[in-house]
Amino acid sequence: MATLTTLLEAALIIALVGGWMVFFALIGFQRLMSYASASAAAPATIAFSHSVFLLLGLPTTPAATATASIILPIAAIVIAHRRSDASLSTVTATVSTLGVPALLAVTVASRLVRFERATPDTLLYLAHARLLRNNSSLFLESADLAERGLGVSSYHSLASLFDNDLFAAMQLNIGVASCAVIFATSRYLIARVHSARVATLAASFGTVFIAVTDRFVFSHQLVGQHGLVGLQLGATVMLAVSLHEIPEHLRRIAIVGIALIAASVATARPEGVLSVAYLLFLFAISGLISLGDRSSDLPRLVVGLLVFTFPWAAVLWLQGDRGQAAGTLTISCALLVANPLRRRLSRFDEIERTPRRRLVTRSLLAFYFAGLFGACLLDPGRDLGLLTRSIGAITVNLVTSGGWGLTMILFGVLIAVPDKYHNELQRLLKDALLGSAALLLGLAVVRGGEYRVGPGDSFNRILFHYMPVSGVLIALAVASILSAPSTAYQVSAREQ
Repeated sequence: MATLTTLLEAALIIALVGGWMVFFALIGFQRLMSYASASAAAPATIAFSHSVFLLLGLPTTPAATATASIILPIAAIVIAHRRSDASLSTVTATVSTLGVPALLAVTVASRLVRFERATPDTLLYLAHARLLRNNSSLFLESADLAERGLGVSSYHSLASLFDNDLFAAMQLNIGVASCAVIFATSRYLIARVHSARVATLAASFGTVFIAVTDRFVFSHQLVGQHGLVGLQLGATVMLAVSLHEIPEHLRRIAIVGIALIAASVATARPEGVLSVAYLLFLFAISGLISLGDRSSDLPRLVVGLLVFTFPWAAVLWLQGDRGQAAGTLTISCALLVANPLRRRLSRFDEIERTPRRRLVTRSLLAFYFAGLFGACLLDPGRDLGLLTRSIGAITVNLVTSGGWGLTMILFGVLIAVPDKYHNELQRLLKDALLGSAALLLGLAVVRGGEYRVGPGDSFNRILFHYMPVSGVLIALAVASILSAPSTAYQVSAREQ
């Protein structure tokens, strides 16, 4: 019986992830990138299927959800194959040499060693998974619906198909794919400047550095959203920085894939749409990567985000959480502001563009904090102590009480290493991390409660979402230590 359930679990994860691997490979992404992207897209598809079923009042049974989650990538493959020059049989054979063995190994490993850890929040996720597989109307009545979202509960609800309560293989695969995101993104970026040897060594160091930390291991063992959101944010970065290599006629399809993964961050976490929108906004106006280079790219991405987030936002609206529902759709639409900014910034030469981009983003953050200060001063239920006490708690957590150990010290030392060849890109990624932290600090004011000292603090846990991006920064720093560049680095995708 144990062998049969293992085979069923392996077959299910191969079906869910394998289709997306073929899709991403067909449109031109490298094999490791395709695996990592597919591992982020599969849970996103399950969550999207659930949100549509919930909105339409359809049964959210595991069989119906799995069927929809397998059909969607197959439809995407058909569309991509019609537009792609690649042979479907060749791509499938090539992808299977990496994907099938990896997913089989992950499934077996998840059976041999139990990686799961539980907290009180875990019980809520598993309760939601049980409700999804049994009674969607009861799921909609949950008081924790908006806070817990979809994501972890969605894919664990499929575990009953192989007579289990946990989809352990999917959870472990999310951790493995997170490492793949760090390695693939780092090696891709570094190989554009340095030798293949240096790129491999530096990417390996960045990946191992993150993977052995207590926070990484704990977050991927824990039955919770943070590992999944970290993978999906990392995959969004990875796909965005490599988008310029995709042929023009396949870019539209690639952007839909990015939108699916990015939208899942918004449906998994209440603050998810803020995190992913800020990240995409920075990329669009940076001029360093091709996302936003063409005037139609960003509108298409926004439309994709709206399509994939609308069912979940509508569910929240009908349930009564109209603030989060409206905020999700509004922030997604607000990304369109990046288009006129991109056009204005493109008038400057590359030397001036980054300083002006940083001035724009810092000005926007200043307006954001001015709004928070105004809310604290005008609302008698809030005070500026929400921010000051939160900053104090965050500092203590990073240094002593958050469980990060020496990670933050080593991380700070390594990202301080100057690299004039990756300097603009490093600044962009640093701005993404620091700006995201600044935005999320404001949630203390929005929710009316400061962050606290301890590893279980919500901000301390949210920091994990950015570990894949941090791993890429570390790899870039190590590459500059190991070697001088072998070729001139072109920062603009238009010059490739």
